[in-house]
Amino acid sequence: MKRNIALFIAAILTTMVGITIFVAAIAAVTQPAEAEQISPVEVKDQQIVTKTPDFARQAQATAQAYEATRQTQIAERQAAINTLDQQSQPKIAELQQQMVDVQAQIEQTTANIQSLQEYAASLQQSIQNNDTSYQTEMTALQQTESELQARLNEVTNQLNAAYNDIAQQQTQAAPVPVNDGGSYNDDHHEEHDNDNHHEEHEEHENDHDDDD
Repeated sequence: MKRNIALFIAAILTTMVGITIFVAAIAAVTQPAEAEQISPVEVKDQQIVTKTPDFARQAQATAQAYEATRQTQIAERQAAINTLDQQSQPKIAELQQQMVDVQAQIEQTTANIQSLQEYAASLQQSIQNNDTSYQTEMTALQQTESELQARLNEVTNQLNAAYNDIAQQQTQAAPVPVNDGGSYNDDHHEEHDNDNHHEEHEEHENDHDDDD
């Protein structure tokens, strides 16, 4: 790019020099003709021959001066380009480094996002698995509780039946009060007690038969 700019500037300057030389040549050709028209009697061949080398030297000097100026301008522009290039190179390098750093940060952020997504998916799966395990354990505990409740009811019924049997046996084994009467009354009471005891014994046996 620098070379193209320099070539473009050189082409412009060369064109300008060519135009200047062309204009000077036209002026050199037209100037003797004008001199002849103004004073045709005074113009001599010797004067024309003398003026032509002077104009050539003047045109050459002008061209050399212009070329020197052009070279100076080219050198100044090239120096400015070099200075600008030297100043811009550190900034360009800094920008390139910043781009590399930003790219690295983007890649790291992308990797972090992917890791978080994978962790979220794993956590969601773990929650679902834990929920399934919890439901299974709750079902098992409820079933165990129902079984224990049924067993407790069965044992309670057995205890109640045992308490009832014990109460009946205690009632049957209770002593009968004796009155102070004659022998007839005693014998009568004794017979009555035997009859009652026999009846109670039969009732007790009947109760056991009913329970069985």
